[in-house]
Amino acid sequence: MRTYISWLGCCLLALGGSSCQPKEPNLIPLSPDPALAVLSVYSAAAGQASLVLEVKGFPDAEEGGVAWAETPDPTVDQEHQAFYSDTSPRSVTVEGLQPGRNYYFRAYVRTGSEVQYSDNRLLRHQSPFRWSPRNPLVLSEGNYTVSSIFKDDILYVVRPVDEVHTEVWTYFAQGDAWIQRPDLPLANVRYDPYLFLFYQENLPQFLYYGGGYYLDESTVEKIQYRNDLWQYPPYGGYSTPFGPPDLVPSRIPVRDGPTAHFSLRAQAVVVNAQLPRSVWSFNGEKWTSYADFPDTTPGQLVAAACDTTGYLLVESDDPTAPIHLWRYDEATDSWTRLADFPGAWRRGGITFSHGGKVYYGLGEASTPRGGLYDLWQYDVQTNQWHFFADYPGAGQLKVIANVFEGRAYLGLGYRTAQQPNGAFKYVHASDFWQLSLE
Repeated sequence: MRTYISWLGCCLLALGGSSCQPKEPNLIPLSPDPALAVLSVYSAAAGQASLVLEVKGFPDAEEGGVAWAETPDPTVDQEHQAFYSDTSPRSVTVEGLQPGRNYYFRAYVRTGSEVQYSDNRLLRHQSPFRWSPRNPLVLSEGNYTVSSIFKDDILYVVRPVDEVHTEVWTYFAQGDAWIQRPDLPLANVRYDPYLFLFYQENLPQFLYYGGGYYLDESTVEKIQYRNDLWQYPPYGGYSTPFGPPDLVPSRIPVRDGPTAHFSLRAQAVVVNAQLPRSVWSFNGEKWTSYADFPDTTPGQLVAAACDTTGYLLVESDDPTAPIHLWRYDEATDSWTRLADFPGAWRRGGITFSHGGKVYYGLGEASTPRGGLYDLWQYDVQTNQWHFFADYPGAGQLKVIANVFEGRAYLGLGYRTAQQPNGAFKYVHASDFWQLSLE
């Protein structure tokens, strides 16, 4: 789902291909600078955890490894596993964990008597163990911000590589396989596009793609928004999943700027993130203006659709303010404020839904700055939030999330990486995960 373009989007586009390619195709891309991190961790079995470590850029190091304990900031004086190797990223398996307990992990590197540590990575080692790693999507250099949608039993990932080419990748959940398809038959590159699918009698009909923005150095904002929308036929074929598109005659009337959107089976609702927050609806033929979204809190919007109902989260610009949740009633064209999100403040969170539940989490915190991994569940019947799980992967921002047959598929995106000088940068992630929701 489309969320926003902001300082984050501009930063991610600016770094583009600056992060290096993974050294091993089944692991996670590294920062090109000296780095020390626990890139991923998940419960592999009742007494076992699997991790991927980044220990890189320390030429004089005598030892690298991982330390863990049930309290934060574990050291090599506690449980640890050492290795001597310049291969990074590195997969590590830790044994002897007790189910029902929380563990903190830190990568480390030893040079003489000095030991340097990464930030803590928390593992709540509690059943049910819902996560399993899937094959990663290793992309060539370029832009790493993608859009995605499930159609039938296939996940489609659309990636603008440069100003000319837009790649299409398909993922088959049954076979855990990625296949690159012919480029999208639409020459105009666009970032953060509209991408939604309309249904009729539970069968997928037309797929819509358009809007978004492109880079334009001649403007003050450095970007320009597009207002064209394209309709793709229901079945473009296995080898060419996107057939020749038709331009929707009705141009997108939404005001230029960041937006959020959700799809309600045969209707798409688009909301401007900047004030005033105008609302537009598209039914496949025309656009209709609705009453403004009533929340005037400055910030970013994150959208989700659960069954036939739309939801918006408002991530305030003020990190001390709560994140608001709203429900949209299509029949009455009205908005209802629901229970505020109880977790930590963030920006750039992700959403998905399944079985009467809306899931929200990840993103980036401000104080202290850094990526977040927690994932929360909202029950639409009880109007209550509950912590659900921690994301085990590397990414925290622009992570894609899609649901198919009771399982969510999350991955890619960017991770925040703190460099030895204290500065932060964004590094793309290629790992991909399956989450059991039932």
